Amino acid sequence: MGCYYGNTKLALADYDRGMGSLERDPERMPQETVNYVAKITGLMNHNA
Repeated sequence: MGCYYGNTKLALADYDRGMGSLERDPERMPQETVNYVAKITGLMNHNA
């Protein structure tokens, strides 16, 4: 996973897409990844 200096959304996107994917193709964000990041951050905020 890349180093995103505490940016949880970027770290989750990298995890969902596969290691290094954001570095190789930062402009391409599949809808599946957008949905995953929204779901997980929503759960994190709900449980905080």
